[in-house]
Amino acid sequence: MMVRYVIVPLLLLLGVVGSAWATSPAEAFAEANVAYDASEYEVAITLYEQLLREGFIAPEIYYNLANSRFRQGDYGQAILNLKRAQQLRPRDRDIQHNLYFILNEADAVYHVPPFWSRVFLRQLTQQEWKGIAVASWWILALFGGLQIVRFRNRVWLAPVAVSAIILLIALAGWWQWWSLGQRPEVVVIEPGQDALFAPLPGSTAHFALPKGSVPRVDSVSDGWYRVRIGERDGWIRQSAVEPVRLVQ
Repeated sequence: MMVRYVIVPLLLLLGVVGSAWATSPAEAFAEANVAYDASEYEVAITLYEQLLREGFIAPEIYYNLANSRFRQGDYGQAILNLKRAQQLRPRDRDIQHNLYFILNEADAVYHVPPFWSRVFLRQLTQQEWKGIAVASWWILALFGGLQIVRFRNRVWLAPVAVSAIILLIALAGWWQWWSLGQRPEVVVIEPGQDALFAPLPGSTAHFALPKGSVPRVDSVSDGWYRVRIGERDGWIRQSAVEPVRLVQ
């Protein structure tokens, strides 16, 4: 798998930051890519993760970090970081291809949302849906006001109707992301995990959750997640998984 050499625009704008960096973030990103090409994956991982800890959140960083983790054979962390990259850039085909490739390599299972939910989540980010909703609201208010002031003129009815429809679609898209934030996906990062029938050590196993599996959280109880894969649900220790959770 190839890393991306695009210099993240955010890193170019910020230049040198704090005492944690001897070089600029853009140079650290390039240095991490060089380490990856030299098969020095631990060095690359350290640099990518340091960028993220310093607050430089970008899909290129998560994507390259995921590829580095994959080269080390850590499918759980590779899938986790690709899921985070996907939340930032849902239409990216390379991210989707690598994600499903590694899921298959890991024999992982994952929750598949309903079709209409996937349509919203894979087209635009939460912030993009929010921006469309705000813009369509102001357009609706403008033309709605003109319709009220000049009630007899039906010329404003078409833009009012169109902007109202766009607003409803955008709100539906934003709500899908909000719902994902409330019931987030988690990635199994520990090997040999099962979803249990009860949130108790030694409880009967319901179904296997191989490392790298991506269930969705239904509820939380004293250090346990109740997770779902399709129609099946069960309990898993919170320490065995890590939430994807980038959406607000």
